[in-house]
Amino acid sequence: MKLGNKGFAITSIIYSILILFLALVVLILNNMAVRQNIFEKQKREILSKLENFKICMPVESSEYGNVPTGGYNYSDEYICNVDGTNYYHFYVLDTTTDSVSLIMANNYTDSTVPLTMSCDIDILNTYMEHIQNEFTEIASVTLPTKEQLMKANGQSDTSFPVWLCNNLSGKPNNVSNVYGYWTSSLNENSGTAMISDHLSVYTTSNDFYFGIRPVITIKKGKI
Repeated sequence: MKLGNKGFAITSIIYSILILFLALVVLILNNMAVRQNIFEKQKREILSKLENFKICMPVESSEYGNVPTGGYNYSDEYICNVDGTNYYHFYVLDTTTDSVSLIMANNYTDSTVPLTMSCDIDILNTYMEHIQNEFTEIASVTLPTKEQLMKANGQSDTSFPVWLCNNLSGKPNNVSNVYGYWTSSLNENSGTAMISDHLSVYTTSNDFYFGIRPVITIKKGKI
């Protein structure tokens, strides 16, 4: 074979390899683009599901509160998945333009938080931090304020409705030796508590029958 023919053959082979290489690169890039489109579609679907995920669902019947009709009224009862696993009953306690505050239907307890405790601020803050960490689906977990409770009761501090004082000793769904729950109105020596069906101030010497009834605040789109 003449030298010129050999050069032409080698050049043809190189061009063929180059064309195959470019075709492979185009195929890989196209495949990556397709995968990226699929990924973006899946991401949008997941984000949409998360955006529309409801933390709280209305009850179909309520013994002491109301069945929600969409107005976020006092005592509307919901079942809320606050930690991704467990479900608890809550009542609407307060609302703002874009959020709803709900109070748990009973005092909270787990392996860390006792059913009742002192009104010691440091102890209560430690328990509230624990509850906040447990309630992974909720951005804000607080104690009920005295003002919230009175507002829900027509500004009265006595004769509260059952939905705000059930699951206590001597009340519907009786819980022995649990007489109330703390509000956020606390100082170093005393605190305001819901006791039976009225608000009273108790000192650290006689406050071991009261617990934590958490209030969660969530966006209206999550309820």
